[in-house]
Amino acid sequence: EGISRLALRAHGAVFFQEAIYYPARVREMLELGEMVSVVAETADGELMAHCALVADTPEARVRELTYAFLDTRFKSPGVNEDISALLRESAQRLGLRAMNALAVTNHIHSQRNLLQRGFKESALLLAAGPASRSWREKDGHDPGRISNLIFVNYLHEDDEMILHVPDGHRPMVRRIFQHLERKHRFSDVSGRGLPEGPTSIHSESDFK
Repeated sequence: EGISRLALRAHGAVFFQEAIYYPARVREMLELGEMVSVVAETADGELMAHCALVADTPEARVRELTYAFLDTRFKSPGVNEDISALLRESAQRLGLRAMNALAVTNHIHSQRNLLQRGFKESALLLAAGPASRSWREKDGHDPGRISNLIFVNYLHEDDEMILHVPDGHRPMVRRIFQHLERKHRFSDVSGRGLPEGPTSIHSESDFK
């Protein structure tokens, strides 16, 4: 219950995915292993900070670092660093391949924090927030919908990745993987065709 209250107190409005604002759902996510939470509390036991690793599915090997909020009434240097270190340890114990995180483009501080913790930029989501959600307005002008940067942090070295990418997209994808410093090569789709055997396709849509 304290986590949900802290989320509202820290932002003053619904900002994250709605699950975090419902204590029963928070409890369920923790019990089912959908979320691993780390909290910081005062000497009196009051929550002052929270961050979590959240999985789309319990067996997911890439999880999102999210639900990060800090009660600004408290000043405690090093709390964010301690929480990040504990979550990284949890990710390694879970055998995760990587963590990803999202930062709004006009909040430079959160982007710098992620870069300092070994994350690298991997994607830009233009106007990803709903039209009703913005940081602030100036002079009565609508600042527009919020865009997001997606960051990724690989937790260990992987074998070379084989990518099945259309020719026209290869230069862009190559630059992304070089920036992430990941070993990769492109398959010869035209000459060899796609790999045989069972496959699965994951798609995602966002009502916003």
